[in-house]
Amino acid sequence: MAAWWSWGERPARVQAEASRILTDLERTWGPLPSNVDVRVALPRSQPEVVQQLREAVGAVSVHDEAEARMRHAIGQSYPELLDARRGTLRHAPLAVVMPTLVEHITATLKAVRPLGLAVLPYGGGTSVTGGVAGPDDPYIVLSLRGMRALRRVDRASLVATVDAGMNGTELEAALAKEGVTLGHYPQSFERSTVGGWVATRSVGQFSTGVGSIAELVAGLRAISPTGDIVLPAQPAASEGIDLRELLLGSEGRCAVITEATLRVRPRPEEQRVAAWRCASFAEGAEVIRALLQEGVAPELVRLSDDVESAMLGVPSGALLLIGAEGTANDVASMAERVGAVIGTRASPLDAPLAARWYETRFDAPFLRDALIERDVIADSLETAALWSDLMELYVKTRGAIARALDPGGRTIVLCHVSHAYATGASLYFTFLAPGGDDALARWTAAKRAALDAIVANGGVVSHHHGVGRDHREWLAKRYGNATRIVDAIAAAFDPTRMLAANRAGPVRTMPAAAR
Repeated sequence: MAAWWSWGERPARVQAEASRILTDLERTWGPLPSNVDVRVALPRSQPEVVQQLREAVGAVSVHDEAEARMRHAIGQSYPELLDARRGTLRHAPLAVVMPTLVEHITATLKAVRPLGLAVLPYGGGTSVTGGVAGPDDPYIVLSLRGMRALRRVDRASLVATVDAGMNGTELEAALAKEGVTLGHYPQSFERSTVGGWVATRSVGQFSTGVGSIAELVAGLRAISPTGDIVLPAQPAASEGIDLRELLLGSEGRCAVITEATLRVRPRPEEQRVAAWRCASFAEGAEVIRALLQEGVAPELVRLSDDVESAMLGVPSGALLLIGAEGTANDVASMAERVGAVIGTRASPLDAPLAARWYETRFDAPFLRDALIERDVIADSLETAALWSDLMELYVKTRGAIARALDPGGRTIVLCHVSHAYATGASLYFTFLAPGGDDALARWTAAKRAALDAIVANGGVVSHHHGVGRDHREWLAKRYGNATRIVDAIAAAFDPTRMLAANRAGPVRTMPAAAR
């Protein structure tokens, strides 16, 4: 079994790639020490709380053993992973409740209310923005992983109803037996859950053609501290304020999402990913803009800057990946339309390069584990902007990260566009630097500098990772007093602030002292 703090068991190809990257980094930076000390002292549990929970939902669903508490004490933000590897966990749940029935969730909320404990809904634990970081108050975790069934598929309407605890691998395997697919593939696909996707407005790698999770949700069920929420599936409606929109992106502030009815489609007969080389990142962005604005929307559009392209095997220029799926005729037609728009603005590359990206597209979290274990600061952040702002935003944010993370010039910053629209696109930055005793302070400085640059240059605080606790301060900077409306909505669902996200201020890893 993989260590409790890791993404999971690493495939052999990841081990080999991690060794190659670390060797390259040590040539430039010097030796990289091991950074793993997992002798963790957990805060004490409270036996009386555990007993009351077991009486409410059954002993089999309540866990207070150290392994369960540690596994649910962190997400995947860099500070949380650093804490775990250094044995300095600052928060841990008193217990983990893993319901198998909706009634267990209702009973848990009822049992917790008089105890004054916070409740933290937890899916795959993949948030990289402090979204599952525990509050300072005593709390329990409500893990949805006990609820992971495909409930029904309506082939006539092309919708499927699924439990919120299903992860991407489980969902697609179940849908495949019914001859349909959701086609939602975030990088966290193998671990993240349907409920987490909804709560963070997740976007998958094939979003240009398939759409984001927000476009795929037809209906929802959830349980809030004030009662059940049932939003039946529908093709469209004009019924005033859309209650689905209040739960989409709510990040645990309004309710515990228990079930989603999702728009599915027949499984594609064929899928093809082609690689192209553009002269520069800016030129590649112009190619994507032309495609989308001329109505050519392949399922996959991904553009790497020169640094990332070099790491992917393209020594100069920018790597552009275009993917299409559907019937053989659909794929051939899309390839022809793409080629007509691209013309001579990009040159085709060998097919194995595209195939290699597709095979390894979920490997980044495993690689990140390997790098952090060798005291490398390794993290990412993302944003989106209008086409007219995109390149300046790219330059300003990239520079802000590099200057703040390591003034000595040892920072590596790479970027790609992975989601595009007729009006603009996302930017996804990955950054690496040597660690050390001041790694957390330097990470904090870089994160703050990047978010300041993003807000100042027309970018959104997050395109698909979610706000979490790490980014909440910049949401207020971007929208000002309008964020009070969101607070008021959350208070209507959770008037006593039982849900942990409504008790959490800015996460402890973004302190004023480090500004």
